[in-house]
Amino acid sequence: MTPAIAYSRPALVRASVALAFVMVGFLGRSVLLRAARLDDRQLRQRAASLGAEVAGRRDYAPVQLQALRRKVKQVRANGAALDAWNRLETRLASHWRPEAASAPSPHPDATHLVGRTFVYLEPRVGDWAEILDCVQDVEALPGLAVDTLEMVAAHDASSRAFATVRMRVVGRPNADETARISHE
Repeated sequence: MTPAIAYSRPALVRASVALAFVMVGFLGRSVLLRAARLDDRQLRQRAASLGAEVAGRRDYAPVQLQALRRKVKQVRANGAALDAWNRLETRLASHWRPEAASAPSPHPDATHLVGRTFVYLEPRVGDWAEILDCVQDVEALPGLAVDTLEMVAAHDASSRAFATVRMRVVGRPNADETARISHE
């Protein structure tokens, strides 16, 4: 008996496994696509029902909607700034403290920005990585930026320490600060 087709058993196993992986991949893709279509359909139905509900309410007359839009715009402008300052203070709470005379003050270059100065507590040369991480985290916060980073080394070379590290952060003021600055 002569075999009509010569094949290798290991090659057949590898091909079968590869075919099984391809089939599982296509099955997974179709499941994900079906779930995405279902989510889209549910979102469209929810949007339509909310649209009908809004249209049926008197609270959403054009005059009230304009007032609501103004409030949302104000919250977006001031609330985001307040949230960024709060997150900054939370991030810096472990090693930094606000400088005593550093209440939010107008930035000299732009009146719509305020700045605060923070001082690193007992800085050492080994804290350099932590200081850089803090600077990167502040730069990542929306609406805030590091204006200056001042590092003064101790005069004693054997102490391997910084005398002071100050970071001035500028950003958009929140509503209370805007009112205070405009009255000054």
